[in-house]
Formats: sequence, structure tokens, C-alpha cells
Amino acid sequence: MEAPSSHIYFSQRLRLNYAAWGNPDAPPLLLIHGGRDHCRCWDWVAEDLRRDYRVLAPDLRGHGDSQWAPGGSYYLVDFVYDVVQLVRQTRLTGLTIIAHSLGGSIALLYAGLFPDTVRKLVVIEGLGPPPKMVKERINIPVTGTYKITFRIASPGGGGTFSLKEANGAATYDVISVPDTGGFQQWVNVERAVPLNAGNHAFMIKIIERGQGFNINWFKIGIIVPRSERAAYLLIECFGFPFLSRVPNPCDEGFAYI
Repeated sequence: MEAPSSHIYFSQRLRLNYAAWGNPDAPPLLLIHGGRDHCRCWDWVAEDLRRDYRVLAPDLRGHGDSQWAPGGSYYLVDFVYDVVQLVRQTRLTGLTIIAHSLGGSIALLYAGLFPDTVRKLVVIEGLGPPPKMVKERINIPVTGTYKITFRIASPGGGGTFSLKEANGAATYDVISVPDTGGFQQWVNVERAVPLNAGNHAFMIKIIERGQGFNINWFKIGIIVPRSERAAYLLIECFGFPFLSRVPNPCDEGFAYI
């Protein structure tokens, strides 16, 4: 097996590594690994495909030979940005992407944001848990008032979004997006929301984009008297990719949790 060549590129001042195989004049193939992995996990795949493709496989930030992110910035949007920089700096066009697990989530979001750069997309285990498992997870134990915390970033604020049931049965709250100072300057926005006991399928719907905003995750906790137990008990936390500043897979205004 012929070893790949190793190359360096930069994204957000991070020194990132990628491996390359094959003919540089052949159509490009991008291989994106999963979490707790590295680019050389693709060696056997690249060996078979290098005859027909120019194969590139990055080490995601914090993985393999790529630099760790100061402050621990490993949000999905950061990984997508790194892929954007790799594609631009290596001048790749007409991409075929094969991606696994975390890499699959990165590839799906990238393809939604930049569909004109992608020719084919193969995702292995990159869609998250099956709907039945998600539905069973989102269970509100008792009827009551819950604290819902949204992790938000926006360079100018002005946007609004709502928390709804996916079937449209209820809208729980409308949240105004604050000016946090940038797309990577995160703040927590907390709301008290009454919820009924039972399974829920929550949905975020964009109302106004304003100056654009990112939502990184939201979490739900039950508010109970201090005399009974801790004032805030975490029920569930949901992380999801949701960019509203550019056209994206949620362009119709929906992000399903």
C-alpha cells in the first residue's frame, strides 16, 4: 500500500492536516472521518479509489495531526467552516464526498450550504439516532413549568424564532435574538415555558433572520422548589446544526430536534 502525502492548510488560525492520494488531475473525492478518529482510517478506501479520484482526507480539528482549538471550539459549524477552507484553498470543484458518523453530519450540512460544489454525497451513519429513539428520548415527565436554555450567537441580533411542536399543535414561545457580538460569540438565553407531560417532538422555526444568528443547542430542565431538590433539574439537552445567516438545509425555516 502506497502511503499518502501529508499537507497543511489553515482555518481560523488553526494548523490543520490532510492526507492526499492519487492523480491531482482526477475528479476530487473528499473523505471525512468520524469523532475520535483520524484521516488515516480511510487508507484502505483511498487505496481502492485513488486510481479514479484525487483523494483528500482531512484530520478534523482536534483529531490526528491537526491542531487543537483554543477554548475548545468544536461545534459542528466550526468543522463545516474548516471543510469550506480546505475546499477553497485546494480549489476543489465537483466534489464527491464520503463521510462517516460526525463526518456525515458535517458533510450533510456542508452540502446543504454549498450544493453547487457537491456532485455526489455518501453518508454512513451520519443522520443521528432513528426517529423512534428520538421520540422516546424527548419525554416530559410531569406537567409543569420548564426552563429552556438556548445557546445563541449573532453579530447584530434582531432575529426571532419560535419553539413549536413539529405537528403544529402548539407554539410555546417566541424568542428574540440578542446581539452577542459575532457568529461565534455564544450566550445562553433562558425562558420559562409550561409543558404538558408526555412525549414531544420539538421544532425551531425562524420568524425573522435579522442580522443572522446561529443556534448551537438547547436544553430543557424542570423548575422545582428548592425545598424538594435542586432548583434546576436537567431533563434533556439537544445539540443541532442550525445556521440562519446563509441559505442552508433549514432555509424553509425549520430545524427538527
